[in-house]
Amino acid sequence: MPVAASMQCCQKGEDSKLMLFNCPECDCGYIEVTLVFNAKYKENDADQDYSDTWLVASKPIDKYEVEWFRVFKKHVGDDSPTEEE
Repeated sequence: MPVAASMQCCQKGEDSKLMLFNCPECDCGYIEVTLVFNAKYKENDADQDYSDTWLVASKPIDKYEVEWFRVFKKHVGDDSPTEEE
């Protein structure tokens, strides 16, 4: 889990997102990775746009694993909010 959490320090792509969700009572939670797909194409000589978001992975994590993600999130200065259930 420390290696997965440390990947928050890598260069971020525009097409994926990692979210940490945790319970404020027990501090257990889960992580989700989503992928955003954007495409442009022609149909009947008209430009079309298509966008979709897919859940790539979801994993329950315990309170110690949640802390790994928090530590690396602070390290990279990511001030986006953590979702609390």
